[in-house]
Amino acid sequence: MVNQSMEASKKTTKMTGLLLGSIMLLGTTAPLAPVFAASHPVSTPANQEFCANIEKHAATIDQKITELTAKLDTKRQEHKTKRDAKREERKIKVTDRRVVQDQKREEVYAKLRESAQTDEQKTAVEKFVSTVEAAVATRENAVNVASNKHKTSINSEFDARWNETNAAAAALKTARDAAFTKGRTDCAAGVDSKTVRTNLHADLKVARQAYRDAVKRTGAHGEVAKSINEEFKADLKKAVDEYKAVVSAARDELKAALGQ
Repeated sequence: MVNQSMEASKKTTKMTGLLLGSIMLLGTTAPLAPVFAASHPVSTPANQEFCANIEKHAATIDQKITELTAKLDTKRQEHKTKRDAKREERKIKVTDRRVVQDQKREEVYAKLRESAQTDEQKTAVEKFVSTVEAAVATRENAVNVASNKHKTSINSEFDARWNETNAAAAALKTARDAAFTKGRTDCAAGVDSKTVRTNLHADLKVARQAYRDAVKRTGAHGEVAKSINEEFKADLKKAVDEYKAVVSAARDELKAALGQ
């Protein structure tokens, strides 16, 4: 579970990179070049070729953004499902391990009770049992608290990163819409088609860079996730170390009572 957040983070970066790669089409002239080919009908003035096909270009780019945004949302759900499944698997393993540990402790307690001969020794054994069981309860509670805190924190970072990525994609589409709206207006006003195309590409280039910068900033959540994982490890270690310290002291006290 500690590493799953980083795996999700890497996959998120890969997916957003795919989205960005596709959106690179926004700033290239390749998809628009055919409208300048000599094979186009001569009925459209040469300086208005781009304007005559502007809706086709807009629709193509819209479709790309829609498809890749849908894939991004699908990946988000897949990551969540996988993360939840791993957590459930870990929860089951922890529960099973605790059952086994409970059984082993009971076996130890039984042997200790058999070995106690005097009332003082029997009292010492029961004190040891009570101390250890209290320590177990404290340890398990600390682990549960740490696990829940880790889960909440990782979920928060995961959701924040996806939300920011989706917001960046939405902002890209908004900028794209504004760029094409301006292009349509210029076309309707009789602005030279080449000028419209040049201006449109410049606007889309700015939008693309803004998207790239926004996606890059989401990488900060990966660093936060690392800190959360390290804190989780530290919390678990603290719970175990405190448990061991209590049990060790109780064991020494019991040995002294039993004359060992």
